Amino acid sequence: MNNPVSSRIYHLDVLRGFAILGILIMNIPDFAIIEWQNSIPPIFEGRNNLNFLSWEFSYIFLDGKMRGILSILFGASILLFTAKKETQFGLSTAKAYYRRMFWLLMICLFACYLFFCFTTILYEYALCGALLYFVRNLNYKWLIGFGVICLLTISWMSGEGFEKKKEMRENYKLALLHKQEGKIDSADIKALTKWKLRQKQIIEALAEAVDYSTTQMQTVHAGYLTMFPVVALLTTDEIISSLPFGILESLGTILIGMGLFKIRYLRGELKNSFYLISAFILLIAGTFIGYIRFTTQNALISGLSGAAYDHVNINIDYIEQIHRLLFVFGYISLFIFFTKKAAFTFLTKPLQCVGQMAISNYIFQNFMFTLIFFGYGLDLYQSVERYQLFLIASIIWTIQIIFTINWLKYYQVGPVEWLWRSLIYWRKMPLKRVVYS
Repeated sequence: MNNPVSSRIYHLDVLRGFAILGILIMNIPDFAIIEWQNSIPPIFEGRNNLNFLSWEFSYIFLDGKMRGILSILFGASILLFTAKKETQFGLSTAKAYYRRMFWLLMICLFACYLFFCFTTILYEYALCGALLYFVRNLNYKWLIGFGVICLLTISWMSGEGFEKKKEMRENYKLALLHKQEGKIDSADIKALTKWKLRQKQIIEALAEAVDYSTTQMQTVHAGYLTMFPVVALLTTDEIISSLPFGILESLGTILIGMGLFKIRYLRGELKNSFYLISAFILLIAGTFIGYIRFTTQNALISGLSGAAYDHVNINIDYIEQIHRLLFVFGYISLFIFFTKKAAFTFLTKPLQCVGQMAISNYIFQNFMFTLIFFGYGLDLYQSVERYQLFLIASIIWTIQIIFTINWLKYYQVGPVEWLWRSLIYWRKMPLKRVVYS
C-alpha cells in the first residue's frame, strides 16, 4: 500500500502552507466586516490611518495572490495524481480521480452550508478538475497557452466596464460643453441623462447598502438557526456568481500550473540563483504595478461623483492579472529558493506541515472565523478594526501551526484529508503513523 506521506514533494507543501496562511488575511474581513464596507473601505474607514494601510498592504501583496498559488499547485496535483498507472485497491485512475473531484465538491458544500465556511474556491477546483482530466496529456506549451487565453479573456471582460464608464463620462463632458455653447442636440441630451441616471443609481446603491448592512448586522448577531437560511442563500448566490469569472480565473491558473509542472521550474530543478533573482525581479515589478493599481483604485473610489475618470487613464482591470501573476511566481520562486537552503528550515518546516494539511487548515480557519465573529460565538462582527484583524490572524496562525506540527507527529494526514481519501476509496484508510521498533 502506498504511503501518502512518503510521496509528498516538500517545496510544494511549503508553498501550499504559505498560501493557506496568507489567504487567511484575505478571508477574515469577509467574516468580520460588512460587505459594502469591504468593497469600498476608504469611504467607510477613512484614509491616513492604520485601516487604510492594512487595506493597501492586502491589496498590493495578497489579494488574489494566495488563491493564485493554490490554483497553480492544484494544477500540479492533477498531474501527480493521474501519473499513477493504477491507484489503490485496483481502482482505475480515472475512476479514483473523478471520485476525488466529486468528494472535494461535497466536502466544500458541507462546510459552506452547515458550518458557514465560505470555501467556494474548493467548488471551483472540483469543477475545473473534472474538465481538466481530458487535457492532462497536452504539451506544456498548449496548457500554458490555454491558461493565458483564459486570463486574458477575464481581463478583457472586466476591463469593458471601465471603458464604458470612461466613454460615458467623456460624452457627458462634451454634452455640457455643447449646452454652454447653445449647440445641444438629442445625442447630448441622451449623454446628460445617462450620466445623471448613473449618479442617481450610485446614491440609491449606497442607501440600499446602509439598509442591507442593518439587516446583515441583525442576522450575523443572531443564533445559528436564524442565520442558517440567510447564509444558505448567500452561499448559493456566491457559488452562482463565481460563474464565469471565478471559474475562468481558476481554470486559467490551474492550466498554467499543469504546464509549469511539466517543465523544471515548478519541480524546483533549476539553479538556486535563478529562483532568487527571478523572485527579486518579479516581486519588485509586482509591487510597482500593484501600487499603480492601488492608487488608481483609491482615486476611483474617492471620486464617486465620477470626476476621477477625468484624470484616470489606466484601466486597472486590464493589468490585474499581470499584477497577480507577478506576485504568484515571485512568491513561488522565493519559497522554492528557501526550501533549497538549510538556513531557512525554521521557516519552511512549519509551512510544510500546514501545507500537508491544507484542506483541514483552510476549513478550520473559516470555522474559527464564524466562532469569533458570529452571534453564536464571541459575536465580534463589526466590532474590530481592519488593522486589528492582523492580530487575530496571527493568533489563528499560531494555533494552526502548533496544532498541525503536533498532529503530524502521530497521524499521516489531516482529518479532512483522511476523510477525503476514505471516501474516494470507500473504505477506512489508515490514519495513524506506523512506528517501527
